[in-house]
Amino acid sequence: MSKGQADDDLPLLTEVILAGQIPLPDSAYEVVELQERAPTQQSVAPQQWEAVEKAVREAVLRGLHGRIDIALEQRIRANLNSMIERLLLGLASEVKAGLHETIRDTVHQAVAQEIARLRTPPR
Repeated sequence: MSKGQADDDLPLLTEVILAGQIPLPDSAYEVVELQERAPTQQSVAPQQWEAVEKAVREAVLRGLHGRIDIALEQRIRANLNSMIERLLLGLASEVKAGLHETIRDTVHQAVAQEIARLRTPPR
């Protein structure tokens, strides 16, 4: 038996669900509503539980798909913002230290030149 023939022998998810009269939720919010009217263990054949689980999983994933993208974007932005902030603080510290050193060296040279000028007798 080839794989194509084996697939043809398997019922479609909708056929299994319809056979068991288990409605498919359109969104994650409907999953909560379905819990109240969920089939009991006695009303669903053991082989149908896998189809029920798959249908609920797909419904939850469909409902969460858009929210996952938004949550990921927010988390990436937050992480990037904190990383950029740390980098900017480090860069600012380095620039500040470099400026302090430059100013100190410039003042030191200016003082040294002025002292040298004062020590030199006038001509």
